[in-house]
Amino acid sequence: MTPQFPIISVYNDGIEIFEDESHLASATVLAVLKGEKDSKAYDGNGKKWNYKLVSSKVKDNFLTRVLANTVYNPIVKVHPKWSKSSDFDIHELKTIVQHCIDNDDDVLTQFVDAKTLKQHIANSPAFEDVYNVLKKYSFEVDEDELFGNKE
Repeated sequence: MTPQFPIISVYNDGIEIFEDESHLASATVLAVLKGEKDSKAYDGNGKKWNYKLVSSKVKDNFLTRVLANTVYNPIVKVHPKWSKSSDFDIHELKTIVQHCIDNDDDVLTQFVDAKTLKQHIANSPAFEDVYNVLKKYSFEVDEDELFGNKE
């Protein structure tokens, strides 16, 4: 059982958007080791999912952890292990996204200020709208369109 893509993924007060599962095919060794225990995904069907990236290439031992945290943290092939958590409503999703914007480290707000982004999220009536706002202002930014620099 897997979520319906696209999804909005939330972990460690950060957000990513994924159009399909192929975008979850690789990760660093450290990401696999940490397990991202709080990784949640929200899909367009109103389902919330927990997931963990797993890889047969990563052995959880002292040496691997030391290397991944210091000098050697390669990218490996992974696959997500999904478990359905619960249903969610749009208010819950918007609250979580707004919280992530408040705790953002200039990733979501690189091209637009937090107040503007939060206002667009607040005005989004459905999952698809929240997803498209994040895509437009944070992940697939067309700076010419966003800032009116068309010639």
